[in-house]
Amino acid sequence: MSPTVGWRVGLTGLVLALAGLVVVPAEAAYSPQPRETWSANSVVFAVATHGDRVYIGGRFTNVRNVATGQTVKRSRVAAFDATTGQLITSFNPTVNSDVRAIAVSDDGSRIFLGGKFTDVDGFARSRLAALDRSGNVVATWTPSASGLVKDLLVDGTDVFVAGPFGKLDGKGRGGLAKVSATTGSLSSWKVPTRGGRPWAIANSSDGSDLLIAGSFTSLEGQPRVFLGAATKDSGDVTPWRPEAICDTCQLYDVTADGDGVFGAVGGPGGRAARWSSATGALQWAVRGDGNVQAVAVADGVLYAGGHFGPTFAGQTRHQLAALNPSSGRLLTWDPRLGGRDHPGVWALDPGQNFLRVGGGFRYVAGVPQSRFAEFPAA
Repeated sequence: MSPTVGWRVGLTGLVLALAGLVVVPAEAAYSPQPRETWSANSVVFAVATHGDRVYIGGRFTNVRNVATGQTVKRSRVAAFDATTGQLITSFNPTVNSDVRAIAVSDDGSRIFLGGKFTDVDGFARSRLAALDRSGNVVATWTPSASGLVKDLLVDGTDVFVAGPFGKLDGKGRGGLAKVSATTGSLSSWKVPTRGGRPWAIANSSDGSDLLIAGSFTSLEGQPRVFLGAATKDSGDVTPWRPEAICDTCQLYDVTADGDGVFGAVGGPGGRAARWSSATGALQWAVRGDGNVQAVAVADGVLYAGGHFGPTFAGQTRHQLAALNPSSGRLLTWDPRLGGRDHPGVWALDPGQNFLRVGGGFRYVAGVPQSRFAEFPAA
């Protein structure tokens, strides 16, 4: 195991492995039946929960209370009470195009947005913006990306930015950048990419490095086919070199848990996959009949979302599935997302009380619940 990568095998998993036992995670920890909450009139691309609030972003222009039928205008971003699920009426910024990513500062005082937009509440904002807790634009935070921002990651006083853009603040960054969470100033941190652009970023299991996923074929001149890692301080690519899963696909999302790194693979041939965080070996891949676009791990279960359907892992699943993260075995959990399978699920936000899901679905378990759903802990 490379000390540079610094990912550790969990103590429990190590003890069980030494004992010759097989770890079998429990079935999904969330109910397949969603609670009645608000829905949206177009795609939800991003969901972020922080403390007592849930933020969603996407392409929608209004949200609707499923229980009462009340419809309220919301321009591509909205906030809800994390406990009650009710809309926070005072939070109402206007964004002029897609919000594709949301991240929240550690203290909850700033909500960072990334996407396709160029205007937020009358302020010129090129694909990046920061709001305060009231939904007001932070006037002094003004980094500017030359193209789509697909993912954001808050790391203390830094915000990492990823997407198919070439420049940030007019300086070449090749789809990856680091800016100050306080001032928005661009850091000298660089990880040059070739052959494509990053789509997703995530913390390594121990938080020391940045996982990078996308359509690139090299990072900083070193061969890394769609997946790699770099240090957060210097931007040096780590020795971790994951086995290539394909030569014409791309990774839409990535996450790490314990001794595994999990990827959401887009076509041809959508897959959820696991790599060893120590060796980079591809340990399993499970196919669907459409792209996998989001992955998340919670309570020993891997959740995979995408525009697959009706088939995933050889069984009937539409847009959302649960798997054993060790083996890739499909679990019985099936919330039965309905409507057209495209554009599918784009956001998974697992928490202690709810699994929150965003996408383009229209029904869940036969009940009208459009584009945003909350599955309670079982």
